[in-house]
Amino acid sequence: MSGIRFSNALLGRRGAFLLASAALAMLIAGMLAAGILGAREGGRQDSGVLAARTPPANPAALTLLEAWDATAEHIQGWGPTWKIAALASSDVYDRPDSTSGSDGRRVTWQAEVVDTPSGAVRWIRLTGGELVDAVAPGLTTLAGSAAGLERPAVDSPELLARALAARPTFGPGADKAIGFHFSYGADPVAGRP
Repeated sequence: MSGIRFSNALLGRRGAFLLASAALAMLIAGMLAAGILGAREGGRQDSGVLAARTPPANPAALTLLEAWDATAEHIQGWGPTWKIAALASSDVYDRPDSTSGSDGRRVTWQAEVVDTPSGAVRWIRLTGGELVDAVAPGLTTLAGSAAGLERPAVDSPELLARALAARPTFGPGADKAIGFHFSYGADPVAGRP
C-alpha cells in the first residue's frame, strides 16, 4: 500500500489529540482571517438585543415604500453604511384576517439590514412605522459581499393590483401567513431584486 500514513504510535493518544487540536485551531484562525466565519474587525461579534419596545396600541398599516422609508430613517442612527438588504411584511403584532394586505398595506414589517463595510447583519421589526425590535444576531456576510438594495421603484398597492390582474385567482393566505404579504429582496439566483 502506497501513500502517506498517519501514525499516532510515537505521539500517543494525548499527543495525537494535541496535534489535532492545533490543526483545528489553525483552520478556525484561517477562516476567521478570511472572513468566512463572520468575525468583525478586532474579533468582536455584533450580537444582542438592540431594542425591545412595546408596539403602538393602534398601529397604522404601511405600504412597502412607507415601510422602506421608515426603516431607512431608523437605521440612520447606526451610521451611513447601514443598508436595507430585505424587507417583508409580517403577521407579528397584528390581528390579520383574510382582507389584511388587500389594500397593499400591512401593520408589521421586518427588515434585514447590513453594514456594507463589515458585513454585520441586524434584524429589525417595525409596527405602525415604529421600531419595536432590533437584534444583532452575531452574523455577518462574507467580507466585502454585503450590499444594500435600492429603494423599490413600485409600491405594494400597485404590485398587488398587477398580480391580481395577471392572475385573477390569486388570493390571500389563510394558513401560516394570513392575508396578502409583500416581500422585497435580492433573488438568490439572479442576485438582484
